[in-house]
Amino acid sequence: AGRETAGNLIDVGYDRGRIAGAIRTALFDREFRRKVRRRRSPYGDGRAGERTAEILAGVEIDERLLDKRQV
Repeated sequence: AGRETAGNLIDVGYDRGRIAGAIRTALFDREFRRKVRRRRSPYGDGRAGERTAEILAGVEIDERLLDKRQV
């Protein structure tokens, strides 16, 4: 439980055996891998950085932007 994930997280704590089991599941369990492939990311399409860069490239950097006083 806890925060939302993309479905590829196997929460096992810090026990060595459970960690090894989770790694085996992630690598070899066909059903788990199928579910992960079909799952949509709750974090968007992975292009947020590109879109942010495009927006920032269009921002004029001048004294008004750099002035830290409250307006």
